Amino acid sequence: MNYYLGMDIGGTNARIEAVDEAGQVIFALQGRGGTPLESGVEVMRQRLRELILPALERAGLTPGDCRGLVAGAAGIDTARSQAQYAGLLSELGFDPAILGLFNDCELLLAALPTPGAVLIGGTGSIAAGRAEPNGEVLRAGGWSHLLSDEGSGTYIATQALRALVRYWDGREDCPLLAELIRERTGLDSAENITVYFHGHITDKDTVASLAPVVGAAAEGGDPVAQAILLDAAGQLYGLLRDDLRKLRIGNREVTVLLWGSVLLKNLTVQNEVLRRLRSEHPAARPCTLETTAVHCAARIACGLPTGDLLRAV
Repeated sequence: MNYYLGMDIGGTNARIEAVDEAGQVIFALQGRGGTPLESGVEVMRQRLRELILPALERAGLTPGDCRGLVAGAAGIDTARSQAQYAGLLSELGFDPAILGLFNDCELLLAALPTPGAVLIGGTGSIAAGRAEPNGEVLRAGGWSHLLSDEGSGTYIATQALRALVRYWDGREDCPLLAELIRERTGLDSAENITVYFHGHITDKDTVASLAPVVGAAAEGGDPVAQAILLDAAGQLYGLLRDDLRKLRIGNREVTVLLWGSVLLKNLTVQNEVLRRLRSEHPAARPCTLETTAVHCAARIACGLPTGDLLRAV
């Protein structure tokens, strides 16, 4: 049976969806994400194998039956990283000729009219856009959580841990944030936080998982947590602003798609990003997807339109 496969591989989660020629879903499931750069090629090889092959076997499908595979993946930033992913998927039995491999932003750009831009704020962060049909994709940010990922979940959690070090050092006043983090992790001293952070410095998933706790503290009135969220919104908007500048959008109408757990689930961050966007680019049309990124990838893989997947925000 012929089928088409969409993949959405983020820093935390990886999702796949198989559809038939009419775009009807055959199966969809989720596993662990990552990137070859941060997780390692061997780790990603094993994660992709464990995610894809058992699902195909249960559905009575093989990699050889696939007629189109489109993947949007964090970390596909260069020809080298694209070749790495192509090699991993080819090892599983997929024909290299059917592969469409993109950065996660580039995948979402395919669902937008031009000019268009995508801002992702999740475990990591990145902005990317295209000013003309088939034009060059220009980006800002997304260069790993140690060097970039401004405004992301990892950024928010890291800023909170820095504040807590000052709190336990008697230099900051954020008791609610400290209590909620202590309840979640057991961290109750500057020393414990330092050991925890350095022990997870390359594990951004674990660090980023604390971002919702910062959101809860902000909702509870903690001013330090509130300031962290507003700073994160400013950082995320800065990525978008810089990308629009590089695209030379000026005052033209531009579709801007917001994506990622921080931007979609934290209304403080989302509203501040939207406020700044509408103030500086009143012709911008902010939106998000009505569906999942992986379904968008599957629709692209089988050649179906994606314009109906957008929802204004």
